[in-house]
Amino acid sequence: MPPAPTEPPFRAGCLIIRRVFSEPINPKVDGTFFVIRPFYTDFGHNIRMGKNVFVNHACTFMDRGGITLEDGVAIGPKVNLITTNHPPNPCPT
Repeated sequence: MPPAPTEPPFRAGCLIIRRVFSEPINPKVDGTFFVIRPFYTDFGHNIRMGKNVFVNHACTFMDRGGITLEDGVAIGPKVNLITTNHPPNPCPT
């Protein structure tokens, strides 16, 4: 039977994931944040995470327009949050 999720190897993995995830994110994520890899972002500096946020595997955050997840948000697997903007008229006359 695998070890319970509260045993030290699991906690150490959580700390590493939070540290790596916090590198492109400003401000840093809260200690209650949890993400399952893989996770993709095109920029990272426009993501804000509340407390007790869970992001499941294979999610993509395209955050050029900003993404804020408030406290207690849970994101399912393979979700795409896209806030990248387009010019209103890409082919001006």
